[in-house]
Amino acid sequence: MDFRNGMNHVYSPPPSIAPVASVIFVHGLFGGPWKTFAAKTKGGNQKKTMYENNSSTSSLSSAQNNTKVAGRRKEAFWPRDLLTQVVDNVTVYTYGYDANVERFMGAAGLNTVHEHGRNLLNALSTLLETWTQDDPIVFVAHSLGGLVVKEALNQSASTIDSSRKKVLPRTCGIIFLGTPHKGSKAASYGQILFRMTQIFALQSVNTKLMAALQKNSETFDRISTAFYETLEQNEQLRVWSFIEEQEILRFILGTRIVPPDSARIGHVKENWGPISADHRNIAKYANTDDDGLHDEAAGLRVHEVDQVYAHDKKSFEWLFTDETQFSRWLSDGNGLWDPIFWITGKPGSGKSTLMRFALEHLRTKNTLPDSIGEPIAYFFHLRGKAYVQKSLYGMLRELVFGVLKQFEPFFELIRPAFQRVRNECGTVRWNVSSLKEMLLEIPHLQSPTPGRRDRIVLFIDALDENEDQKDNDTMISILKCLCSSHNDTRQKSNSPVLKLCLASRPWPIFQRELGTNSRIPSFAIHDFTGNDIRSYSVSLLKRPVSQSEVVNEPQRAIRTLSEDITTKARGVFVWVRIVVDNLRQQIVDGTPIESLRKIILGYPEELKDFYKYTISRIPPNYCRET
Repeated sequence: MDFRNGMNHVYSPPPSIAPVASVIFVHGLFGGPWKTFAAKTKGGNQKKTMYENNSSTSSLSSAQNNTKVAGRRKEAFWPRDLLTQVVDNVTVYTYGYDANVERFMGAAGLNTVHEHGRNLLNALSTLLETWTQDDPIVFVAHSLGGLVVKEALNQSASTIDSSRKKVLPRTCGIIFLGTPHKGSKAASYGQILFRMTQIFALQSVNTKLMAALQKNSETFDRISTAFYETLEQNEQLRVWSFIEEQEILRFILGTRIVPPDSARIGHVKENWGPISADHRNIAKYANTDDDGLHDEAAGLRVHEVDQVYAHDKKSFEWLFTDETQFSRWLSDGNGLWDPIFWITGKPGSGKSTLMRFALEHLRTKNTLPDSIGEPIAYFFHLRGKAYVQKSLYGMLRELVFGVLKQFEPFFELIRPAFQRVRNECGTVRWNVSSLKEMLLEIPHLQSPTPGRRDRIVLFIDALDENEDQKDNDTMISILKCLCSSHNDTRQKSNSPVLKLCLASRPWPIFQRELGTNSRIPSFAIHDFTGNDIRSYSVSLLKRPVSQSEVVNEPQRAIRTLSEDITTKARGVFVWVRIVVDNLRQQIVDGTPIESLRKIILGYPEELKDFYKYTISRIPPNYCRET
């Protein structure tokens, strides 16, 4: 069984839930959406699939609905059967294309990656014309499907056709599952296997598609280079890349189809992490307990926080006003300020979103227009599976690599430490001590151009999500040593300008080390986000309030409710998102405005207490399921 090629509608939220995005699944090689994203059921918290209850919001034909019934193995198609249990406020589609070169009967599609991308773009532009809402798009793409998505967005960025041009601005996220961004060594072996298929099975094999998966192919170079530029054109676009941890067995031999370095783009907008599965099963989940499913759902939920400022293009522009001193700190090259800038705030107040905004904003990149170098970022991610995602070791390794990648002369400075580690261990095994030694060489990096001072801007987010909290003192000590070394060398005309933008919750250790020094500028984000929250609340309440039959003065009601929300939220975006969703449902149910105001005032202010309040109101017969 499989979905047809082209765009297929799979799921829509019930009328009481407003969709926040449309998620489009794009399959990889060797099959279509069903073969890529369906898995044998293994128990766990899995609801009945459409084959068991004969009902579905999918657009599948009745003939398809009657396949794989009782008595045969059951499969979960997780984009419909599982994802919607974890994230129920999204519309789901699949996109199919002919990339099946494994079948023995029937000719494989002769399209190139470019043509597949064009077909996807055409399907998307047609779909957008049917939508009545401005819902953003999130792609989930497996293997080659990631290349097709990137190519479609590249073409949207460069086209002059107005309908196709709209696709890129509407795209807010891409989740890549084992996509070979830089090519895969395993593809060359695959090409030999499928040429044998062509000879013995008389099948028309799409060798252009297989060639696109070879290391350093021209197709990859073109798509990757263009996609970097595409990412720069869309400020709200976020990327999550997931890496296969397990090898896939074929003919007794095991191989990891897409190695980790190939599965990462390496762009500042990219988040990444491993999934404990091989290349095929990285896209298959049998129940809602699978870690990979929750990792991807978390990626979708990040968009909900980003929505608060995405509704208003001017949101977070206050960062560059004189109130925050951020611009003056960025432009300071004479040591008036410490190299560190600290952004603090409550949980859920949008610190990471603001950090991404600053990291990607042109005003940050153009602070020293004559200098080379892009901002380098490390975001601690406590829920990540890999140790390098949530540790001091990972932070140091990522920052050293980022500097080395942009400034080749940096290797000469760290060569002694590199050779010493190799001589001591017989191989290169980094530790915190050796990485610290390398990081502290940054201030000694000299520009090859006389009189030019290169900028090295480091963004380090979520210091409080360091898994080893005992290392926080060491982390702050290393960063302060880096700043001290910079202050000692900054008088040299060719020495770099160093900036470190840090973000964390206002924990005592960070408050003590970063918040009491008058030379370290800082601010609390929740003191500046009132207008952003107000604008967001108005935009989402406008439609349900205007359509309500019990509201006599819609505009006044909208202003009143948005002011109540802004006052009660105290800058916490996640709180706002939950409350606005609840209010929208209450408005649809006909709740009077005065009752809505009482509901807002009755909500706990602290996010932790609000979660407890929400759980306490779940009916007892649903507690176990919850």
